[in-house]
Amino acid sequence: MVTIAINNNKCQLVGSAKLILQAHKFFKIRNPNAFFIRKRGMVQEGWDGKINYVTEKGYFKTGLLRQICNWLETNKEEYEFEDNRLDFKVKPKVPRRIGNFDLTGDRAYQREAIKSIVYQKIQGITFNIGVINAATNSGKTTIMAGIFLSYNRQVPAIVLLKDGDLF
Repeated sequence: MVTIAINNNKCQLVGSAKLILQAHKFFKIRNPNAFFIRKRGMVQEGWDGKINYVTEKGYFKTGLLRQICNWLETNKEEYEFEDNRLDFKVKPKVPRRIGNFDLTGDRAYQREAIKSIVYQKIQGITFNIGVINAATNSGKTTIMAGIFLSYNRQVPAIVLLKDGDLF
């Protein structure tokens, strides 16, 4: 039996050392620019050119939780969760309107995007992490506002932007 301890930004596999090392090897991916990175001397001596997404002690970023669960199920390993995240005790409710914008008409896909993040679960636990990959002029700002408003403005939020402005 494997336990996955979940914190706000990282998780840990707790179980047999053999299984953790298997996960470490499976989630080790070669960097396509490894030759050039090594040539410039920007890494430690002896670097193998691979990125370790699961450490030797079983730590990984929370965003990989779904892939880790799929890998465990593929290997027929039983697992359980130990959820150590903060619980804000706010039941989310997706709004139908945000200011002057109606989320039920022509832009119902915005409401669906909000629902896909707010109500997302993995094996019965809430997993409100998601990436919105939407086209220009699709209303990403409205979608982000809708996610925030779904929790009645009671949950602290941070919005990260690659490059761009919010209007």
